[in-house]
Order: sequence, then C-alpha cells, then structure tokens
Amino acid sequence: MSDKYRYFAIVDNKHGVDDPRAVVREWDVEGHATREEVFTRSLKWKQSDRLLRIRSGRDYEEAERISEEDVHKFIKTMTESVRNRE
Repeated sequence: MSDKYRYFAIVDNKHGVDDPRAVVREWDVEGHATREEVFTRSLKWKQSDRLLRIRSGRDYEEAERISEEDVHKFIKTMTESVRNRE
C-alpha cells in the first residue's frame, strides 16, 4: 500500500469503524477524476463507486477516514473469515 491512497471505512448504525461494512481506497489520477476501489471477499481490490454514491446521497451509509494500519487489520480479519468458510 502507498501514501497515494486515502482509506475509508464504510459504516452505518450496525457497523462502526472497528467492524466496517467495507473498506474503500481512493486516489487522484492525473488528468482524470478520482478513482476508487473496494476490498472484496475475493481478497482483492476491485473498482467501486461506493464513495461517489455516498457523497451524492444515493447511499445512506457513511464513509469515515481511516489509517493504513486500520486497513491492514480489516484485510487480515476478512482474510481469516474467508479462509475459515472454505
């Protein structure tokens, strides 16, 4: 992971920053709009528009900025969860 990313926990009434619904990263692409990806149960980052939907009012969740360390914890937890279901 790199300093170029901004990370967000997707939270709601039932899921806080310590147990987010999802984790999204975004970054600026020179000459283009901001790009974003969500970390998925396939244990990969995939293109997303979740932040865009939240910011435009189409989704009612919230996005809270988190640290890269928090992202590592989320990825570790999700990886363990996915592997335990296999």
